[in-house]
Amino acid sequence: MTILHFLASERATTRCVLARVELTDIESAETYAVLESMIARPHLKLVGLCVNLGVGHRDEVDLRRAADSTVGLMERVHREYRILMSELIIEIEAQTTPDLLVQVRDEDTLSRAFDDLLDDACARNRYPRPTLIVMEDLGVQASSRS
Repeated sequence: MTILHFLASERATTRCVLARVELTDIESAETYAVLESMIARPHLKLVGLCVNLGVGHRDEVDLRRAADSTVGLMERVHREYRILMSELIIEIEAQTTPDLLVQVRDEDTLSRAFDDLLDDACARNRYPRPTLIVMEDLGVQASSRS
């Protein structure tokens, strides 16, 4: 896991996202410990999570679990620290598809499916819906083509 920093403000506070959180580790004590260490730093403002779905996590059961676990973690941070994370980045590993249009349609379908599941998870957890960004890990695609 890493801390992704961005958008430094005038007050020397840096907005940050906990990045490269593997879906299998989202509910782990280690993930929460890293979040707590970020929260303890006064110059950082935690604004979201970046969860890596990896390869093969594209069916509805996996996506529902990802949405539920992620929103559950965001809700826990809000309940315990009164920090409202408003951004959720879903990172997916690129598929080695020769037809770029097929790949774009696949990612668009994935984004729409996760979007609906995120709405459901937020309603169940009574958590305000974060902004969703679906990001493709191009490093995996580049290394798989070499």
